[in-house]
Amino acid sequence: MSNFLRQLFILALFKCALEAKDFGVWGSTSPVKEEDLIHFIQKRIQYISEEERETLMQTLQNSFISQFKKPMEVKGIKKAKVYSVTYFDPSICLDRDILNHQGQIIVKKGSQYNPLSNFSLSQDLLFFDATDKEQLAWAESQTSSAKWILVKGQPMQLEEELNHPVYFDQGGILTKKLKIQQVPARVSQEDLRLKIEFILVGDLRCAHCS
Repeated sequence: MSNFLRQLFILALFKCALEAKDFGVWGSTSPVKEEDLIHFIQKRIQYISEEERETLMQTLQNSFISQFKKPMEVKGIKKAKVYSVTYFDPSICLDRDILNHQGQIIVKKGSQYNPLSNFSLSQDLLFFDATDKEQLAWAESQTSSAKWILVKGQPMQLEEELNHPVYFDQGGILTKKLKIQQVPARVSQEDLRLKIEFILVGDLRCAHCS
C-alpha cells in the first residue's frame, strides 16, 4: 500500500481524535499479562506426539491459507441500484502538534488537517464484488491503473487469472470509514475531498458509469 494510502486510511479517516476522561483508580490494579500465541503453541506442542504435532501444524497452515485465498465477505454491502455520488472529507482534528525533522511545529494541536493538502490520490479505488460477473466486467473496463479492492471473492485467484493486483477490504475497515454500503463504487479525488461514485452496472445513460 502506498504512503498516501497509509497516511489517509490509517491516520486520517477518523473525523476527530477521541477524548478520554480520567476517572482515577478504583480498587487494586495489576498489569494485564496476555501470553503470546506462538509461545503458547510452542509450550503445548511439547506434550503431544510427533504425529499429533504434524497434524496440528498442517491444520494451522491450511487454516491460514484458506483465509488468505477466500476471505470472509464484507457484511452489509449491497449491489447499487442507481448511480449516485457522495463526498468524504478526510480532515481530522489533531490532538497533538505535528513537528518536522528539526522539531519545529508545522501543524498545531487542535488544528483541522486535511491530508489531501499534502498528498494526492494518484489511483482510483474500485470497490466491488468479484463473484458478480457484471461488477467484475465493469472493473476490467476501467483504467488499468485503478486499484481493485474486493468486498467479496477470492483475491489471490483473481490476481493470478487477470494479472492485476487485487486487494481485499479485510473486516470492512475501508468501506465502513468511507461509508460505502453498495458496490461497485469508485473513489477518486476531487479537490480536497474524496468523491465516491456508486455505479449502476450497465447503465449507459450516464457517462460517469462507463
